[in-house]
Amino acid sequence: MNSGLVGRLKSVLLRLKDFGWRPENFSMNIQHHFKELLALLEKNQVEYVVVGGYAVAYHGHPRFTKDIDIFYRRDDENLEKLKSSLVVFGFRLEDLDERLFEFGNIVKIGVEPSRIDLLNEIDG
Repeated sequence: MNSGLVGRLKSVLLRLKDFGWRPENFSMNIQHHFKELLALLEKNQVEYVVVGGYAVAYHGHPRFTKDIDIFYRRDDENLEKLKSSLVVFGFRLEDLDERLFEFGNIVKIGVEPSRIDLLNEIDG
């Protein structure tokens, strides 16, 4: 992933936080378990940004999507924070194999239509 994309995503995330965005006050009709995971990511200071349909809808362009796509920064420190969040969310640490988080892999949690996709690479 190029550093320009990472910079743009960080900028978007910082702007959302500046305008009061927090998982607990996300006003869209968002699944309870989505809010729970987002709150854990915030609590553990995971560097991430919501992308895909929910992000588009949040910015005023409704999309009928029931899954949520979360793009996270893939470095050792952030991966540890992400794994800690997932353990509290209900995963067993031994199930979080390093291969799940290899560059380009998508970690899919749950089943359609209410799935959570964790991405460490996106086109852009």
